[in-house]
Amino acid sequence: MTEQNRFGFWTLTFLVIANMIGAGVFTTSGFTLAELGSPNRVVLAWLVGGAIALAGAYSYGRLIRAMPESGGEYLFLARAAHPLLGFIAGWVSLIAGFTGAIAFAATALESYLAPERVRPDWLPGDAVAIGSIILCGLFHGVRAKVGTTFQNAFVGFKLGLLIVFLLMAMVSFLNSDWMGGSVNDFGETGPWSSTVAFAGALVWISLSYSGFNAAVYVAEEARETQKTIPKALFVGTLIVTAVYVLLNAVFV
Repeated sequence: MTEQNRFGFWTLTFLVIANMIGAGVFTTSGFTLAELGSPNRVVLAWLVGGAIALAGAYSYGRLIRAMPESGGEYLFLARAAHPLLGFIAGWVSLIAGFTGAIAFAATALESYLAPERVRPDWLPGDAVAIGSIILCGLFHGVRAKVGTTFQNAFVGFKLGLLIVFLLMAMVSFLNSDWMGGSVNDFGETGPWSSTVAFAGALVWISLSYSGFNAAVYVAEEARETQKTIPKALFVGTLIVTAVYVLLNAVFV
C-alpha cells in the first residue's frame, strides 16, 4: 500500500467507532436497568465501562508504540509472553471477537429490518443478515479506498443519526414535566447484592464497549503507526463513551 493510500487518523478513528457501536447499546440498557433498579446507577455503570475501555485503549496504544505491526492480541501475546498464548488468542479473536460479533450485529440488523412477523414468505430466514455481511465484504474487498470511503460515510451517517436523536430527546425533555423513573435505594437489596448486580451489569456493558482496539489490526497500513493509532484508539473510544452515556441518560 502506497503512503498516500495508507489509513489516516480519522479513518482509524472511524474504524474504532464502527467496531464499538453496534446493537449492544440498544439492547443492554433494559437488562441493566432491571438489574440495578435506578437510572442513575445505569448511567454510572456506563461511565465506569467507558473508563475501563479508555484504559484499555491507552494500554493498546502503549503496546503498538513498542510493536508497530499488525496482529493485535496475537502479536502482543506471542512476543511478550509465549507463541502458544498468541496462537490461542488469535483463534479466540477470529471465532468470538470477529466472526461471532459480525453474526450478532447482522442478526440484530435483520430483527429490525425484517422481523419474522412481517417477513415475506419468499424471504428465507437470516437472508437479510447474510446479505448484509456479503454486501459489506464486497465493499471492503474491491479496493482499500472504496472500503474506507464506505466505512467513513456509514459511520458518519450513524453518528449523525444518534446526534439528531439525542438533540430531539433533549429538546423533548426540556419541554416536558417528566421527572425521571423510580429509583430503588441500595439499602433495599443490601450493599452486597447491589455490588454483585453492578458487577454483573458491567459484564454486559463491557461487551458493548468491545472493539476499542480495532485499529491495531491494521497497524502496518496506517500512516505514522506509532503516533496515529494510539490517538485514534483513545479519541474513538472517548467519542463512543460520550455517545453511550448520553444515550443511556435519554433511554433510562
